[in-house]
Amino acid sequence: MRLPFRSRTNRKRAWWDRIGEKVFGSNRHPLTVAEVKQRAVAVVALILPYVAWNHGQVAVKSLKDFRGRMDAEIADGMRLDGRIEAALSHLMHAQQRTPQLPEIWRAIAWAAAPGFPVQALYYFEKLGVDHKLTPRDSLMMAALHMRLDQPAEAAAIYDALVSAFPTDPDVWRAWGSACLKVGDYSEALKAFQRVRTLLPHDTQAALGLAEIMHRSGKPDRERESVGLLLSQLHRAIGAKLPCARDLAHAVLTFSLHDDPQRTEIASLLGRMEDRGPELELASIFLRHSLHPETNEALQRREQVKSFLAGHRTLDYSTRKKVAGWLKRHGEDGLLLDWISLADAAGDEVLFSFRLESLLASGQWKEVAEMALHPAAGALSEKPEWLQILVSLRTGREDPHMAEMLLRSAVAQARVSGNPVACKALGYASLDYGVFPLAADAFGSAMKAGEDPSSILKEFLHAARRSGQDADSALSILSHHVQSGDKSTDMRKQTTYLRLLCGDQMERAALDLARLKKDLPNDPFVKFLNGFMGYRLGDYTSAVHSLVPMPAHRWQQGETIVIATILASGGKTREAAKLAERITGQGVFPEERRMLEGWKSRTELDPGLLSSVTLQP
Repeated sequence: MRLPFRSRTNRKRAWWDRIGEKVFGSNRHPLTVAEVKQRAVAVVALILPYVAWNHGQVAVKSLKDFRGRMDAEIADGMRLDGRIEAALSHLMHAQQRTPQLPEIWRAIAWAAAPGFPVQALYYFEKLGVDHKLTPRDSLMMAALHMRLDQPAEAAAIYDALVSAFPTDPDVWRAWGSACLKVGDYSEALKAFQRVRTLLPHDTQAALGLAEIMHRSGKPDRERESVGLLLSQLHRAIGAKLPCARDLAHAVLTFSLHDDPQRTEIASLLGRMEDRGPELELASIFLRHSLHPETNEALQRREQVKSFLAGHRTLDYSTRKKVAGWLKRHGEDGLLLDWISLADAAGDEVLFSFRLESLLASGQWKEVAEMALHPAAGALSEKPEWLQILVSLRTGREDPHMAEMLLRSAVAQARVSGNPVACKALGYASLDYGVFPLAADAFGSAMKAGEDPSSILKEFLHAARRSGQDADSALSILSHHVQSGDKSTDMRKQTTYLRLLCGDQMERAALDLARLKKDLPNDPFVKFLNGFMGYRLGDYTSAVHSLVPMPAHRWQQGETIVIATILASGGKTREAAKLAERITGQGVFPEERRMLEGWKSRTELDPGLLSSVTLQP
């Protein structure tokens, strides 16, 4: 087809015909390839400003958004690698370029959540306003509300999630954890049971259920909770799951009093690959008896010593776990031998462990010396009780001034409810011979939460030397002793005090029956059995329990009771020989009255009690 300006009839072409021929070409003068390219470039150059004006802003925004999303992914990678500060810095710069990008808000919220919960919550709320929240975001948002002590806001989020995702185990697990945190155990139990229904082997749900059962305080429920975790640990170790170590550490946080379960845990720990030194030490403790008086406990101590000798050089993280296990099981002496002051000075946790072990051992002067160490910081910033111990550490202080300082420090520690301070001041009072103050300090430490078994001997010694009666000492100890207490020393001493007072015989009989079952060959238990026979009037049986005399380091007051029992059974000469060793100092008034009740009569007539059948 010929165009009008190409027609033969129109030989006289207008100017636009000639322009058209130059631009588009003609049959007679077709365009070359180079000319086509040139004209195309010219056309694009003419159209491009129009396109850029109308669509360039959209293209630039799309490019910025793409870069912002890439920045968010990079920052998430940094966060997962533990580089939180670098991730936040990267995101702050990215937000300046794309302040309205939801992906940036989400990345900032997740990165800020561990250390900046308020700021993280702000960005999550921004996502909620734009309807960009995912279920995972909502769970984190609820967790942040819980951290900020806003349970009502968290509960509203969880309720919405549970309604929207009734079969999502993550939602139920988070809901159960939140209920457990606020103490709503019934709802937490339902939530964790729902998780176990959806995921029968879920580790977090098993841990939650075990904690709820363990909190009941009932021995059967405690054993059941440990059994639940043991089944999970069996599966994890058998399948070589990465959660096996976490499960093992979780099991070890529970009170493990059942010997078969302790043996089973020790066996499982032995099967673990790369269990680490802390779990190896735990297996040593679990393979042996809990009772410190048995030969098995001595074997355990030797194995622990051998283990510590072979693990002198550990990284600080592992060393803290091992030290924590030793501290938890009362091995303060081994801990002090294993962690020197030079080792402790390099880590705050180890430093505190060494301080606590020194206090538990009664070495308050060494505690005062540690307070002067450069690693402890400025002494002026320390509490007043510690400053007083520092001033008294040399022992050159005037006794009256020392007593005045100690009384002031004990009064302040009692008001603040600091058991560590009361305990340290009790030891210092003992060393300075202020026995009434020492008994008061140890009693205050127990009232403030200190384990009575850790200061039992010192408390009883101070109470005896201060002239305090046995009934008052028993009332302080009984306030802290629970029926499930596993401290044999505490059980033995409280049983002795009950027998000494003579007004709690039924409770004493129950405690003695438990002690005879747990420690049938213990010398002090045999002594208590004889004392019980004496109180019940069975003097012959009481004497048989003590003859021959069991080897033990007897206190003055206990010696009085033994002599009284022997005298009541007609063994006056043996009783008199024991009485010669008694000075009468450091005994309870009840013990002194027992001695005075028969000693004067034997001095008048040595044969008077040869056939005694009645209680003197």
